[in-house]
Amino acid sequence: MPPIRSPKRQRGPKAKTISERILLPHQLQPIRYPERTYSQFQKLRVLTFLEHHRIPLARGGQYRPPTQQEASDLYKVPQRTISDWVRKKGKIEGRGRNSAVRKEDGVDYTKRVLWPELEDRLYSEFIERRKGGRTVRQGWFRIQSQFQFRAIYPDVNPVVFRFSNGWFRGFLGRHKISLRSITKKAQKISSDYEVLILNWLRFNRRNSQPRRDRYWEVALEWPVGRYELSNICNLDEIPLPVEYLEGKTYDLVGEKTVWVKESHSEWDKRQASLVLCIFADGVPRVPPMIIFRGTGKRLGRERERHHPGVLVEYNPTAYMNDKLFERYITTHLIPALGG
Repeated sequence: MPPIRSPKRQRGPKAKTISERILLPHQLQPIRYPERTYSQFQKLRVLTFLEHHRIPLARGGQYRPPTQQEASDLYKVPQRTISDWVRKKGKIEGRGRNSAVRKEDGVDYTKRVLWPELEDRLYSEFIERRKGGRTVRQGWFRIQSQFQFRAIYPDVNPVVFRFSNGWFRGFLGRHKISLRSITKKAQKISSDYEVLILNWLRFNRRNSQPRRDRYWEVALEWPVGRYELSNICNLDEIPLPVEYLEGKTYDLVGEKTVWVKESHSEWDKRQASLVLCIFADGVPRVPPMIIFRGTGKRLGRERERHHPGVLVEYNPTAYMNDKLFERYITTHLIPALGG
C-alpha cells in the first residue's frame, strides 16, 4: 500500500473570518465610478460607429454623425468612457488583431524594429518555401537571415546583426508564425505514373459510353454509361506507420493543414497497410485487407484470433505488390462483380 500522507497545508497565515475582520474608515465611502472593463473589440466597434454611421435629418438628403450619448444608449457604455476612448483613438487603433496602424502586407511594426527590410525579405522567402511544401526549421531562418542581411545592408558590418532568441521570437510574433506539427504529407508523383493515369482515363471514357444502337436504352437503365453501380469500385491503400504525424515545421498561425511535400517514398517506414474497396452503390462486397510486414510463418495460434470479416496478408514490404494484387483481384474482386 502507498504511504498515508497528511493533507497538504496552505502556506501563509490563516484567512480571517468575517467576524474577525475590521471595517476601515475609507471603506465607508461610496463608490463614485463603478469598475467596468471592455474588450478591444467593443472599443473598436463603438469608435467605428461614431466614425461611419450617419443619422438622417428631417430635411431630405441630409445626414449627421451620431453623438457620444447616442452611442452610449446603443451599446450600454457610459458616455464618459466613450469620450475617453475618442481621446485615445490613436492608441486603441494600434492594438490587437484589428489594428489600423499596419503595413499593407499585414505586418505590425508599431514597435521599434531594427531591420524591417530584412524581416520583409525573410518573410517573403518563408511564404514561398511553404507554398512549395518544404519544411522550415530554425536553422533555415538563421542561415537565410544572415545571407539576406549581407545582401540588403552591404555597407553594414555583418557582426552587428545577431540571430538571438529574443529577435527570433519577436519576428515570429510579428508575422504570426509558429512551430506546427505536420498533418499531411504529399508525395511527388513520378512522370511515368502520369502517362499510365492519362491512358487509364482515356480508356475509361472511351469504353463507358453507350453504343449508338442502344444509346437511350442503356442511358436510361444505367446512370453511369454502360456500367452498373455495383461494378464501379474505388480501391485504395493507406500505410499505417508506427509514428503517426512525425516531424514539425514553422507555418502561419491558424493554418488547419500543415502539409509537406516529399520526393522519396514512405513505404520503407510502414509496418502495415490497409486496403479498402468501396463500391458506388455502397454495398460492402469485398472485406478490408490488412497487410503486415513479415512472412506470417511464426504466428502460432494468432490467426485464429483474426476477425473473420478482415483479410490478413503478410509480405516483407507491408504493401500491395503485383503478386498479392493479382491474387486479390482473382480471389475477392472478380467474384464480387457477379460476372
